[in-house]
Amino acid sequence: NVMGSVHYTSPEQARGGYSDEKSDIYSLGITMFEMLTGRVPFNGETTVAIAIKHIQEELPSPKEYVPEIPTSVESIVFKCCQKSPDRRYQNMQELIADLKQSLINPDEDFVVHSDPDTEAGTRMITDSDREQIKNHSGYHEVNYHDNRDYNESESGGMRLRSDTAAYDLGQDEDDEYDYDPKFERVTTILAIVAGIVICIIIGVLALKVFGGASNKEPEAEQEQTVVDSEEQSEPEYVSMPDIIGVSAEDARRSLETLGLIPEVVYEESEIVDEGLVIRADAEKNTQIMVGSKVELAISAGTEGVEVPDVSGSTYEEAKAKLENLGFAVNKTENYSETAEAGMVVSQMPISGTKAPKESTITVNVSLGKEDVKVRVPNLIGLTEEDGTVEALEQKLQIGNVTYTYNSEVGEGMICYQSYAHGSYVEPDTVIDIKISKGPEPTQNKSYRCNTSITAPDTTEAPDYTPGSEVHVQLATDGGQVLLDTVTTSFPQAANYYGLSSSAGTITMTYTVTTPGTTQTDPDTGETISTPGTSEQKSFTRRIEFTEE
Repeated sequence: NVMGSVHYTSPEQARGGYSDEKSDIYSLGITMFEMLTGRVPFNGETTVAIAIKHIQEELPSPKEYVPEIPTSVESIVFKCCQKSPDRRYQNMQELIADLKQSLINPDEDFVVHSDPDTEAGTRMITDSDREQIKNHSGYHEVNYHDNRDYNESESGGMRLRSDTAAYDLGQDEDDEYDYDPKFERVTTILAIVAGIVICIIIGVLALKVFGGASNKEPEAEQEQTVVDSEEQSEPEYVSMPDIIGVSAEDARRSLETLGLIPEVVYEESEIVDEGLVIRADAEKNTQIMVGSKVELAISAGTEGVEVPDVSGSTYEEAKAKLENLGFAVNKTENYSETAEAGMVVSQMPISGTKAPKESTITVNVSLGKEDVKVRVPNLIGLTEEDGTVEALEQKLQIGNVTYTYNSEVGEGMICYQSYAHGSYVEPDTVIDIKISKGPEPTQNKSYRCNTSITAPDTTEAPDYTPGSEVHVQLATDGGQVLLDTVTTSFPQAANYYGLSSSAGTITMTYTVTTPGTTQTDPDTGETISTPGTSEQKSFTRRIEFTEE
């Protein structure tokens, strides 16, 4: 069984063939295409259709969607996504080398596209090639008589002649090598003996490994695991550059280019000019692991300004406070489980340190809790297999699968899902589905729906405001939509006859609005307004119809 998204599968994986690291390079190329353009290159209504496109269709150019993409990046994506594994990058080292080169010369077309078929084609052999053949040929190492010589055949091939043998690399029609039956028998016997010895060695090793596995000390196993782990992932190191006396911005840029993380602190200094590096916590030419933090002490001059503490303030308040002291403000944003959206989580440099005027203070602002809800896809009309894949791709689970007669959806297709298409639910929510068995054998049964749809109650929708708009949809288990309206008044009458399904689902969607707030800054008197937010919520009700 193959697990994963068909949007990123390689052609050989789609065909069920052999896959290796070059298959992963193809999937990485598809991922880079999506990162650059915001979409996947191949899409379709079913997983089979998408897989066929991976096998048959050429990859579209990412420049069709984003013309600003550099030429080298486009070539790298194309080479990663070649249909034939032999035409892709053969390993990640080659790909990384081209990506680094692209950072330096983005618009230079330096990517080499290999074609094994062309590279293995017929070509003229040169004098240099002949010399290499002479020097490296196995025949050259044989102890021939002194009167051996090398001649070119009339057809242009290389021929090595001696008193006892004639080897022709260009033509083999007129010459034959000597055949020695005794030598062949000896070779066969030696091969059999070698095979028996190898089998004995393998058997002994197997007994030692599996027989003594239970006697190994846990410490020895742990030590071996640590050694293996160190061998598999060796950290990358870079040489610390000389940045003493360099401007803070240039020093930061140099460290980030090497993959290091600069952390800036300011100190007053009468010797070093304002804005220049006084010292770093790593000496130049020191080998530092990529991703390590390097602390830089920057001169604040003789009249540095103390950095205030703005953590816990809103971004607007922090910005006003810092700019009033003469600082520039750089804003970064991240999701936070503890801080509300718009609040400052941290700052650099930290409060209490001194920094020169017009220097930049970076504040990290919360985006609030990350919205992890997912949208329910439309599974109606899909096979059970395709519907399961579609649900898994949206981080949802398929629960109970039942079978029912349905005249509106083809046999073997999903005709019902317990959560309506388009509603938002938590990840890993379980969706029950029903599979159509086709029309009922007898078409005499029909049903009627006579009900009164009441307003949402506190159990279904605790945050619903009476009198607000509600989107009401009533659909049969066969997928027939009987009612689809937006209303503010309840109850809603629903009277329908001649229905082929015995039950249905009522889906209600309403909007929860959080009002905005207005605050006045006590220091500046400035009025700060925070806009309100709106969120749509849904719930469902089951309804059974009456047989006519």
